[in-house]
Amino acid sequence: MSTSLVLAPYPPPLPPPQVTDLGRIASHYYCTHQSMTVYNSMMKQTMSEIELLRVFSLSSEFKFVTVRGEEKAELAKLWELAPIPIKEGREEPSAKVNVLLQAYISQLKLEGFAVAADMVFVAQVCVAQTEGPAPTHIRVCEQALLLVGPT
Repeated sequence: MSTSLVLAPYPPPLPPPQVTDLGRIASHYYCTHQSMTVYNSMMKQTMSEIELLRVFSLSSEFKFVTVRGEEKAELAKLWELAPIPIKEGREEPSAKVNVLLQAYISQLKLEGFAVAADMVFVAQVCVAQTEGPAPTHIRVCEQALLLVGPT
């Protein structure tokens, strides 16, 4: 076909986008760009377990996790059994994620169906991201929780 017959002009094709290491990690480990922004701004080379669990609980993957009225009693029990203190208030969704993550790692038993369903979700995200943006931090945190064990 001749290029002199221009019936509909098209701009030249753009070069393919350049992928960054951070973008590759995010896509490989199913992290949203909002979570990567949180990790990028809050992660440090050295972090305590409290800080690490807090950063992970602020992931955007948990934006639809809520504290329901019927869960408050069971969450209060788990809060007392959590080996690592939680800075957030008990009504905050990030505190619920934090306590469920600790319960999952410590292998605590749950009573309520709604709390158990949320724990499965938190565990799935944790497993998917354990090798992702902060693999060393998460593994250190898991080991610390296993050493401390349920109180």
